[in-house]
Amino acid sequence: MAFILVEILISIAALYEIKSERPQRKVFFAIFILLSFMICFRYGQGSDYYAYEQNYKDVTATGSLLVNTLRHGEIGWYVLLVIGKRLGLSWTLFVAIVSAFMMFSIGRIIFREAKYGCFSLLLFFPVYYLVYLYSAVRQGIALTIFLGYALSALLKKRYLKYYLLIVAAVLFHSSAIILFLLPVFLWTEKLKERKYFLIFVPIVFALGASGYLNSAIAFFGAAYYLKTEFSVLGTLIRIITFSIIYFIHRTYCKTKDRTVESVLFDLYTLGFCIAMMLSFSDLISQRLTVYLKAIEILLVPLQFYSIQSKIKESQTSLAKRQGVTNNIILLTLLFVAIMNVQLIHNIRSFIIQGNYYSWVDVVNYPYISIFDKDAILNYRPYN
Repeated sequence: MAFILVEILISIAALYEIKSERPQRKVFFAIFILLSFMICFRYGQGSDYYAYEQNYKDVTATGSLLVNTLRHGEIGWYVLLVIGKRLGLSWTLFVAIVSAFMMFSIGRIIFREAKYGCFSLLLFFPVYYLVYLYSAVRQGIALTIFLGYALSALLKKRYLKYYLLIVAAVLFHSSAIILFLLPVFLWTEKLKERKYFLIFVPIVFALGASGYLNSAIAFFGAAYYLKTEFSVLGTLIRIITFSIIYFIHRTYCKTKDRTVESVLFDLYTLGFCIAMMLSFSDLISQRLTVYLKAIEILLVPLQFYSIQSKIKESQTSLAKRQGVTNNIILLTLLFVAIMNVQLIHNIRSFIIQGNYYSWVDVVNYPYISIFDKDAILNYRPYN
Protein backbone atom coordinates (compact mmCIF):
# COMPACT_ATOMS: atom_id res chain seq x y z
CA MET A 1 0.00 0.00 0.00
CA ALA A 2 2.93 2.34 0.68
CA PHE A 3 3.91 2.57 -2.98
CA ILE A 4 0.35 3.31 -4.08
CA LEU A 5 0.09 6.08 -1.48
CA VAL A 6 3.37 7.57 -2.68
CA GLU A 7 2.12 7.46 -6.28
CA ILE A 8 -1.09 9.24 -5.25
CA LEU A 9 0.95 11.88 -3.41
CA ILE A 10 3.20 12.48 -6.41
CA SER A 11 0.21 12.60 -8.78
CA ILE A 12 -1.52 15.26 -6.67
CA ALA A 13 1.71 17.27 -6.39
CA ALA A 14 2.30 17.10 -10.17
CA LEU A 15 -1.26 18.21 -10.96
CA TYR A 16 -1.02 21.09 -8.49
CA GLU A 17 2.33 22.17 -9.92
CA ILE A 18 1.04 22.25 -13.50
CA LYS A 19 -2.23 23.93 -12.48
CA SER A 20 -0.39 26.63 -10.49
CA GLU A 21 1.99 27.22 -13.43
CA ARG A 22 5.03 27.57 -11.19
CA PRO A 23 7.63 25.11 -9.85
CA GLN A 24 6.83 23.75 -6.41
CA ARG A 25 10.38 23.42 -5.11
CA LYS A 26 9.51 22.76 -1.45
CA VAL A 27 7.03 20.03 -2.34
CA PHE A 28 9.55 18.51 -4.75
CA PHE A 29 12.28 18.38 -2.11
CA ALA A 30 9.92 16.90 0.48
CA ILE A 31 8.85 14.06 -1.83
CA PHE A 32 12.40 13.57 -3.11
CA ILE A 33 13.71 13.18 0.45
CA LEU A 34 10.93 10.66 1.17
CA LEU A 35 11.87 8.61 -1.90
CA SER A 36 15.54 8.81 -0.95
CA PHE A 37 14.91 7.48 2.56
CA MET A 38 12.70 4.70 1.20
CA ILE A 39 15.30 3.43 -1.26
CA CYS A 40 18.31 3.85 1.04
CA PHE A 41 16.71 1.93 3.90
CA ARG A 42 14.81 -0.73 1.95
CA TYR A 43 15.36 -4.40 2.66
CA GLY A 44 14.76 -7.53 0.60
CA GLN A 45 12.82 -5.77 -2.15
CA GLY A 46 13.58 -5.61 -5.82
CA SER A 47 13.87 -8.81 -7.88
CA ASP A 48 17.69 -8.69 -7.79
CA TYR A 49 18.16 -7.65 -4.16
CA TYR A 50 19.26 -11.03 -2.81
CA ALA A 51 21.33 -11.81 -5.92
CA TYR A 52 23.30 -8.60 -5.37
CA GLU A 53 23.61 -9.39 -1.68
CA GLN A 54 25.11 -12.75 -2.64
CA ASN A 55 27.53 -10.92 -4.98
CA TYR A 56 28.65 -8.87 -2.00
CA LYS A 57 29.16 -11.97 0.13
CA ASP A 58 31.11 -13.73 -2.63
CA VAL A 59 33.77 -11.06 -3.17
CA THR A 60 36.63 -10.65 -0.72
CA ALA A 61 38.44 -7.58 0.53
CA THR A 62 41.72 -9.07 -0.68
CA GLY A 63 40.44 -9.68 -4.20
CA SER A 64 42.27 -8.09 -7.12
CA LEU A 65 40.57 -5.03 -8.60
CA LEU A 66 41.70 -6.16 -12.06
CA VAL A 67 40.22 -9.68 -12.06
CA ASN A 68 36.41 -9.86 -12.09
CA THR A 69 35.40 -13.00 -10.19
CA LEU A 70 31.63 -12.48 -10.55
CA ARG A 71 29.68 -14.94 -12.68
CA HIS A 72 27.39 -12.12 -13.77
CA GLY A 73 28.28 -8.46 -13.52
CA GLU A 74 30.63 -5.99 -15.14
CA ILE A 75 34.04 -5.03 -13.81
CA GLY A 76 32.81 -1.66 -12.47
CA TRP A 77 30.25 -3.36 -10.24
CA TYR A 78 32.86 -5.87 -9.07
CA VAL A 79 35.35 -3.12 -8.18
CA LEU A 80 32.65 -1.25 -6.27
CA LEU A 81 31.84 -4.40 -4.27
CA VAL A 82 35.51 -4.99 -3.44
CA ILE A 83 35.95 -1.35 -2.34
CA GLY A 84 32.89 -1.72 -0.11
CA LYS A 85 34.40 -4.84 1.44
CA ARG A 86 37.76 -3.14 1.99
CA LEU A 87 36.04 -0.26 3.75
CA GLY A 88 34.32 -2.76 6.03
CA LEU A 89 30.82 -1.73 4.96
CA SER A 90 27.88 -3.97 5.76
CA TRP A 91 25.64 -4.92 2.83
CA THR A 92 22.82 -2.65 4.00
CA LEU A 93 25.17 0.32 4.40
CA PHE A 94 26.70 -0.38 0.98
CA VAL A 95 23.24 -0.41 -0.63
CA ALA A 96 22.32 2.82 1.16
CA ILE A 97 25.43 4.62 -0.15
CA VAL A 98 24.92 3.41 -3.73
CA SER A 99 21.22 4.36 -3.58
CA ALA A 100 22.06 7.81 -2.19
CA PHE A 101 24.46 8.39 -5.10
CA MET A 102 21.83 7.40 -7.65
CA MET A 103 19.17 9.60 -6.07
CA PHE A 104 21.55 12.56 -5.79
CA SER A 105 22.44 12.20 -9.48
CA ILE A 106 18.79 12.15 -10.54
CA GLY A 107 17.80 14.99 -8.21
CA ARG A 108 20.68 17.09 -9.49
CA ILE A 109 19.58 16.97 -13.13
CA ILE A 110 15.87 17.36 -12.35
CA PHE A 111 16.55 20.46 -10.27
CA ARG A 112 18.76 21.98 -13.00
CA GLU A 113 16.85 21.11 -16.16
CA ALA A 114 13.29 19.94 -15.56
CA LYS A 115 11.66 23.14 -14.20
CA TYR A 116 8.64 21.19 -12.91
CA GLY A 117 10.26 18.83 -10.41
CA CYS A 118 7.07 17.23 -9.10
CA PHE A 119 6.00 16.31 -12.61
CA SER A 120 9.46 14.80 -13.20
CA LEU A 121 8.96 12.61 -10.13
CA LEU A 122 5.63 11.46 -11.55
CA LEU A 123 7.46 10.11 -14.61
CA PHE A 124 10.42 8.87 -12.57
CA PHE A 125 8.74 6.90 -9.80
CA PRO A 126 6.83 3.94 -11.36
CA VAL A 127 9.56 2.77 -13.77
CA TYR A 128 13.01 4.26 -13.30
CA TYR A 129 12.89 4.43 -9.49
CA LEU A 130 11.11 1.15 -8.78
CA VAL A 131 12.62 -0.95 -11.57
CA TYR A 132 16.14 0.35 -12.16
CA LEU A 133 17.22 2.12 -8.97
CA TYR A 134 15.30 -0.22 -6.68
CA SER A 135 16.04 -3.53 -8.37
CA ALA A 136 18.32 -3.51 -11.44
CA VAL A 137 20.97 -1.58 -9.52
CA ARG A 138 23.88 -2.06 -11.96
CA GLN A 139 21.88 -0.55 -14.79
CA GLY A 140 20.45 1.99 -12.36
CA ILE A 141 24.00 3.25 -11.74
CA ALA A 142 24.66 3.42 -15.50
CA LEU A 143 21.34 5.23 -16.03
CA THR A 144 22.03 7.83 -13.34
CA ILE A 145 25.55 8.46 -14.66
CA PHE A 146 24.03 9.20 -18.06
CA LEU A 147 21.11 11.32 -16.88
CA GLY A 148 22.83 13.02 -13.98
CA TYR A 149 26.14 13.92 -15.63
CA ALA A 150 26.74 12.74 -19.22
CA LEU A 151 23.58 14.24 -20.69
CA SER A 152 24.53 17.72 -19.47
CA ALA A 153 27.97 17.31 -21.06
CA LEU A 154 26.32 16.25 -24.32
CA LEU A 155 24.00 19.26 -24.35
CA LYS A 156 26.99 21.54 -23.77
CA LYS A 157 28.97 19.73 -26.51
CA ARG A 158 31.70 18.70 -24.10
CA TYR A 159 32.29 15.46 -25.96
CA LEU A 160 35.45 14.28 -24.19
CA LYS A 161 33.75 14.55 -20.81
CA TYR A 162 30.67 12.85 -22.25
CA TYR A 163 32.61 9.87 -23.60
CA LEU A 164 34.56 9.43 -20.36
CA LEU A 165 31.31 9.33 -18.42
CA ILE A 166 29.79 6.81 -20.83
CA VAL A 167 32.86 4.60 -20.42
CA ALA A 168 32.17 4.73 -16.67
CA ALA A 169 28.52 3.79 -17.30
CA VAL A 170 29.51 0.85 -19.52
CA LEU A 171 31.73 -0.47 -16.72
CA PHE A 172 28.54 -0.98 -14.69
CA HIS A 173 26.21 -2.17 -17.45
CA SER A 174 27.29 -3.03 -20.98
CA SER A 175 23.94 -1.91 -22.45
CA ALA A 176 25.15 1.69 -22.03
CA ILE A 177 27.43 1.12 -25.03
CA ILE A 178 24.58 2.35 -27.21
CA LEU A 179 25.13 5.84 -25.77
CA PHE A 180 28.40 6.17 -27.71
CA LEU A 181 26.23 6.82 -30.79
CA LEU A 182 24.47 9.92 -29.48
CA PRO A 183 27.03 12.60 -30.45
CA VAL A 184 27.21 11.10 -33.96
CA PHE A 185 23.42 11.16 -34.17
CA LEU A 186 23.28 14.82 -33.14
CA TRP A 187 26.04 15.75 -35.61
CA THR A 188 23.79 14.49 -38.44
CA GLU A 189 20.87 16.80 -37.56
CA LYS A 190 21.18 18.69 -40.85
CA LEU A 191 21.36 15.58 -43.01
CA LYS A 192 18.05 14.90 -44.72
CA GLU A 193 19.10 11.28 -45.14
CA ARG A 194 18.74 10.72 -41.39
CA LYS A 195 15.03 10.11 -41.85
CA TYR A 196 15.78 7.00 -43.91
CA PHE A 197 16.82 5.32 -40.67
CA LEU A 198 13.10 4.67 -40.19
CA ILE A 199 13.24 2.11 -43.01
CA PHE A 200 15.28 -0.20 -40.80
CA VAL A 201 12.68 -0.25 -38.00
CA PRO A 202 10.24 -2.76 -39.60
CA ILE A 203 13.09 -4.68 -41.29
CA VAL A 204 15.02 -5.36 -38.08
CA PHE A 205 11.80 -6.09 -36.19
CA ALA A 206 10.74 -8.65 -38.80
CA LEU A 207 14.17 -10.32 -38.77
CA GLY A 208 14.20 -10.45 -34.98
CA ALA A 209 10.65 -11.72 -34.65
CA SER A 210 11.34 -14.51 -37.15
CA GLY A 211 14.47 -15.62 -35.27
CA TYR A 212 17.04 -14.68 -37.91
CA LEU A 213 18.95 -12.49 -35.45
CA ASN A 214 19.19 -15.10 -32.66
CA SER A 215 22.70 -16.25 -33.52
CA ALA A 216 23.98 -12.67 -33.74
CA ILE A 217 22.40 -11.79 -30.40
CA ALA A 218 23.86 -14.92 -28.81
CA PHE A 219 27.29 -14.01 -30.20
CA PHE A 220 27.24 -10.82 -28.13
CA GLY A 221 26.37 -12.80 -25.00
CA ALA A 222 22.75 -11.66 -24.87
CA ALA A 223 21.00 -14.98 -25.55
CA TYR A 224 19.31 -14.75 -22.13
CA TYR A 225 17.30 -11.74 -23.31
CA LEU A 226 15.72 -13.78 -26.09
CA LYS A 227 13.58 -15.52 -23.47
CA THR A 228 11.23 -12.54 -23.49
CA GLU A 229 8.87 -11.96 -26.39
CA PHE A 230 6.90 -9.06 -27.79
CA SER A 231 5.05 -7.18 -25.01
CA VAL A 232 1.69 -5.81 -26.12
CA LEU A 233 1.18 -3.65 -23.04
CA GLY A 234 4.76 -2.36 -22.95
CA THR A 235 4.74 -1.49 -26.65
CA LEU A 236 1.31 0.13 -26.43
CA ILE A 237 2.36 2.34 -23.50
CA ARG A 238 5.54 3.27 -25.36
CA ILE A 239 3.60 4.26 -28.50
CA ILE A 240 0.99 6.25 -26.56
CA THR A 241 3.62 8.11 -24.53
CA PHE A 242 5.68 8.94 -27.61
CA SER A 243 2.56 10.09 -29.48
CA ILE A 244 1.69 12.51 -26.67
CA ILE A 245 5.22 13.91 -26.52
CA TYR A 246 5.34 14.18 -30.33
CA PHE A 247 2.01 16.03 -30.32
CA ILE A 248 3.26 18.50 -27.69
CA HIS A 249 6.48 19.10 -29.62
CA ARG A 250 4.85 19.61 -33.01
CA THR A 251 1.93 21.68 -31.73
CA TYR A 252 3.57 23.93 -29.16
CA CYS A 253 7.37 23.65 -29.07
CA LYS A 254 8.71 23.25 -32.61
CA THR A 255 10.91 26.18 -33.71
CA LYS A 256 13.64 26.81 -36.26
CA ASP A 257 16.14 27.39 -33.47
CA ARG A 258 18.06 24.55 -31.85
CA THR A 259 16.86 24.43 -28.24
CA VAL A 260 17.40 22.07 -25.33
CA GLU A 261 13.85 20.82 -25.86
CA SER A 262 14.49 20.04 -29.53
CA VAL A 263 17.73 18.16 -28.76
CA LEU A 264 16.05 16.12 -26.02
CA PHE A 265 13.13 15.42 -28.33
CA ASP A 266 15.46 14.16 -31.08
CA LEU A 267 17.23 11.85 -28.63
CA TYR A 268 13.91 10.62 -27.28
CA THR A 269 12.67 9.96 -30.82
CA LEU A 270 15.83 7.98 -31.60
CA GLY A 271 15.19 5.86 -28.52
CA PHE A 272 11.60 5.24 -29.58
CA CYS A 273 12.65 4.11 -33.06
CA ILE A 274 15.28 1.72 -31.68
CA ALA A 275 12.76 0.41 -29.13
CA MET A 276 10.26 -0.38 -31.88
CA MET A 277 13.01 -1.98 -33.93
CA LEU A 278 13.97 -4.30 -31.06
CA SER A 279 10.50 -4.85 -29.63
CA PHE A 280 10.51 -8.49 -30.81
CA SER A 281 12.26 -9.02 -27.45
CA ASP A 282 10.80 -6.84 -24.72
CA LEU A 283 13.85 -7.22 -22.46
CA ILE A 284 16.39 -6.33 -25.17
CA SER A 285 14.30 -3.32 -26.18
CA GLN A 286 13.97 -2.08 -22.58
CA ARG A 287 17.57 -2.62 -21.53
CA LEU A 288 19.10 -0.89 -24.57
CA THR A 289 16.74 2.06 -24.85
CA VAL A 290 15.88 2.88 -21.22
CA TYR A 291 18.58 5.57 -21.22
CA LEU A 292 16.89 7.46 -24.05
CA LYS A 293 13.37 6.79 -22.80
CA ALA A 294 14.30 8.22 -19.39
CA ILE A 295 14.90 11.57 -21.08
CA GLU A 296 11.13 12.03 -20.78
CA ILE A 297 11.74 12.81 -17.08
CA LEU A 298 13.29 16.09 -18.24
CA LEU A 299 11.66 16.60 -21.62
CA VAL A 300 7.94 16.70 -20.77
CA PRO A 301 8.21 19.09 -17.78
CA LEU A 302 10.44 21.31 -19.92
CA GLN A 303 7.82 21.29 -22.68
CA PHE A 304 5.01 22.23 -20.29
CA TYR A 305 7.07 25.00 -18.69
CA SER A 306 8.05 26.37 -22.10
CA ILE A 307 4.44 26.41 -23.31
CA GLN A 308 3.15 28.17 -20.22
CA SER A 309 5.98 30.73 -20.34
CA LYS A 310 5.25 31.54 -23.99
CA ILE A 311 1.55 31.94 -23.29
CA LYS A 312 2.21 34.35 -20.42
CA GLU A 313 4.50 36.48 -22.57
CA SER A 314 2.28 36.48 -25.66
CA GLN A 315 -0.54 38.85 -26.55
CA THR A 316 -3.04 36.08 -27.23
CA SER A 317 -6.63 36.32 -26.06
CA LEU A 318 -7.69 35.11 -22.66
CA ALA A 319 -9.85 32.41 -24.24
CA LYS A 320 -6.90 31.00 -26.20
CA ARG A 321 -4.65 31.08 -23.16
CA GLN A 322 -7.29 29.24 -21.14
CA GLY A 323 -7.65 26.69 -23.94
CA VAL A 324 -3.93 25.93 -23.92
CA THR A 325 -3.94 25.70 -20.12
CA ASN A 326 -6.84 23.24 -20.20
CA ASN A 327 -5.02 21.14 -22.80
CA ILE A 328 -1.93 20.95 -20.60
CA ILE A 329 -4.02 19.89 -17.60
CA LEU A 330 -5.71 17.19 -19.70
CA LEU A 331 -2.31 15.96 -20.89
CA THR A 332 -1.11 15.91 -17.28
CA LEU A 333 -4.10 13.79 -16.28
CA LEU A 334 -3.29 11.44 -19.16
CA PHE A 335 0.29 11.07 -17.92
CA VAL A 336 -1.02 10.42 -14.40
CA ALA A 337 -3.21 7.62 -15.75
CA ILE A 338 -0.34 6.08 -17.76
CA MET A 339 2.04 6.19 -14.78
CA ASN A 340 -0.53 4.56 -12.51
CA VAL A 341 -1.05 1.76 -15.02
CA GLN A 342 2.71 1.23 -15.15
CA LEU A 343 2.91 1.20 -11.35
CA ILE A 344 0.26 -1.52 -11.09
CA HIS A 345 1.92 -3.55 -13.86
CA ASN A 346 5.36 -3.29 -12.25
CA ILE A 347 4.17 -4.20 -8.75
CA ARG A 348 2.49 -7.29 -10.18
CA SER A 349 5.79 -8.20 -11.82
CA PHE A 350 7.66 -7.68 -8.54
CA ILE A 351 5.24 -10.04 -6.75
CA ILE A 352 5.78 -12.77 -9.35
CA GLN A 353 9.55 -12.33 -9.68
CA GLY A 354 10.01 -12.08 -5.91
CA ASN A 355 8.09 -15.31 -5.25
CA TYR A 356 5.71 -13.57 -2.87
CA TYR A 357 2.97 -15.60 -1.23
CA SER A 358 -0.22 -16.03 -3.26
CA TRP A 359 -2.28 -13.71 -1.05
CA VAL A 360 0.00 -10.72 -1.74
CA ASP A 361 -1.48 -8.36 -4.33
CA VAL A 362 -0.94 -4.82 -5.64
CA VAL A 363 -2.80 -3.21 -2.74
CA ASN A 364 -1.05 -5.01 0.15
CA TYR A 365 2.40 -5.24 -1.47
CA PRO A 366 4.56 -3.88 1.36
CA TYR A 367 7.49 -1.59 1.89
CA ILE A 368 10.09 -3.30 4.08
CA SER A 369 12.89 -1.38 5.78
CA ILE A 370 16.20 -2.46 7.34
CA PHE A 371 14.70 -1.53 10.72
CA ASP A 372 12.18 -4.38 10.46
CA LYS A 373 13.92 -7.02 8.33
CA ASP A 374 11.94 -9.96 9.64
CA ALA A 375 8.73 -8.44 8.25
CA ILE A 376 9.74 -9.62 4.78
CA LEU A 377 9.14 -13.23 5.90
CA ASN A 378 5.45 -12.42 6.32
CA TYR A 379 5.20 -11.80 2.58
CA ARG A 380 7.78 -14.06 0.92
CA PRO A 381 10.34 -16.73 1.83
CA TYR A 382 13.90 -15.52 2.33
CA ASN A 383 15.77 -15.49 -0.99
